[in-house]
Amino acid sequence: MAQRVRALGLYHRILRACREWKNPAEATDLRSEARTLFAQNAGLTEAATIEAKLFEGESRLDLATFYGIAAPRLPHVVPGATGRTRETILPAYMHSYGDK
Repeated sequence: MAQRVRALGLYHRILRACREWKNPAEATDLRSEARTLFAQNAGLTEAATIEAKLFEGESRLDLATFYGIAAPRLPHVVPGATGRTRETILPAYMHSYGDK
């Protein structure tokens, strides 16, 4: 139940941030992405997965409001330097990035 309340609170914070966003087109995109991701994750039941998604949403909202950019920040990866692909080194706030 606590995670449900937290998820609804996060969704409301995202919508509030969209109302105050300086670029209306980006605000529409943010609202649409939030709606899509929340609908996509509505059926989750495992507590650890829900916690990870909530952490991702809170982190992305904090980064978006701090930096003023709607898109998630991709990590810089020098091709071939680590021997790993971009998908394997995505930060925790990019978990849904690979789900699309």
